[in-house]
Amino acid sequence: MVASLLDPSTGLLQQEAFLHLLLRETGRATRYRDFFSLCLFKPDLREGESGLERQVAISLSRKMSELLRVTDLVGPLPEGMGILLLHTDHLEAVRIAERVRAAVRRLEFRLEPGPSPKLVTISAGTVSFPRDGQTSSTLLSRAEKYLQAARQRGGDSVVHTNDL
Repeated sequence: MVASLLDPSTGLLQQEAFLHLLLRETGRATRYRDFFSLCLFKPDLREGESGLERQVAISLSRKMSELLRVTDLVGPLPEGMGILLLHTDHLEAVRIAERVRAAVRRLEFRLEPGPSPKLVTISAGTVSFPRDGQTSSTLLSRAEKYLQAARQRGGDSVVHTNDL
């Protein structure tokens, strides 16, 4: 049962499992007046580099154990990769998102065998419950909006409520 919740190639939660846990955490945080944050990441790739997106996801999933706490949840979303940061306020979520962004800049990727590795950057949108919304759909929508703002600013950045 637990294995079916994970993507075997990345070790990340499957999209449905991640969305279900986001919905549950929203309900739990509402009930207990708790807080959490959601970060949405997407590689800043140019046309013709789409083959790198899966490679970035796999490499980043391997780095997550170094970058996040064991209680944080990671999974794919339609607009990118989501990280659910339990018991994490807005300021700490931005620090974590910046740490993940900086870690990706140090990774090297190869689109095809050859001597020159490719450096990839990522953009991120960060939201917090209840500050930025009180439903999972509102939080996802705002995180996507902030992610798009980061990409429109040239990428390699983290955008959150205070930036708009």
